[in-house]
Amino acid sequence: MASSRSSLRPILSSSRQSRTICAQCSSTPRPHTLPTNHQRPSPSNNLSNRQFHASASPAINRPLQQVQQQPVPPQINTPPAGYRMNKITRPFVPVATHMRVPFAVNTSVDVLNDMYNKLLGEGGANALTDEIKWQCVTHKSFDHGLQPYNTKLAFYGRRIAYLHTTLSMIHQPVIPTPQPNAIIATEPEISNDPTLKLHVIAKRNPVNRVSYLSVQNHLSSTNLFGIAQASGMVPCLRWKPRNPANLTDSGVIKVAEDTIMAIIGAVALQKGGDAARAIMEERILAAARTVTRLTEERR
Repeated sequence: MASSRSSLRPILSSSRQSRTICAQCSSTPRPHTLPTNHQRPSPSNNLSNRQFHASASPAINRPLQQVQQQPVPPQINTPPAGYRMNKITRPFVPVATHMRVPFAVNTSVDVLNDMYNKLLGEGGANALTDEIKWQCVTHKSFDHGLQPYNTKLAFYGRRIAYLHTTLSMIHQPVIPTPQPNAIIATEPEISNDPTLKLHVIAKRNPVNRVSYLSVQNHLSSTNLFGIAQASGMVPCLRWKPRNPANLTDSGVIKVAEDTIMAIIGAVALQKGGDAARAIMEERILAAARTVTRLTEERR
């Protein structure tokens, strides 16, 4: 037994020394060495999960607020309210422009003032301001609607024109025509109370002459276009006709009618209702009757 123990001592001592050396080797830092070819990782197949997710979707590693945050829109210098451009330029026109006849729009103030003097009488050019005078003759098709146009003025002027046309028809004197052996029909009274007595409208009362069609006949497009031609309004209109070679088919009659109504509405707004009534009775309705009479004579 003693011999066996003595024979094992060198082995045990050598194993302790080897363990001590291994412990010292593990504690000392190893120099950085590159891996061999068979240990080098493949860049396409052996990527770690962290590197793969970071390269695939970088938004995952960010906080949720940063991911949901929208980019700040660029600051654009917007024009102030009410700003109007002078014109619009288009890079491409799909219609052959060389086939069109150029439409000349009036830009002379003298021509515009002459038209107002002929339409409204002496001093008609001073009835409105320069801005309103140009707005009354401007249709919404001119300059793509960027300039002030006369749509609302025409609506207001048409209501005033219908009102004074109705009053003119009611106040027009009635010429009695004697009819022999005429039977006068009487209506029975509804009540004996004099405060509730309803006066029967006579057959030839001027109120019976008023209707929508009768007012339309006085202010027809033919009559108003004749007034526009007599006053030289057609060359002063600012609009964009569909076919400059044929203004009638392009709607010049309707544009001229709206212009006259817009002028009446503008006069009523700036000069008052009395001035609008005087223009309707002395200028528009009188000229409309003349145009109607000339039209009937031509037939």
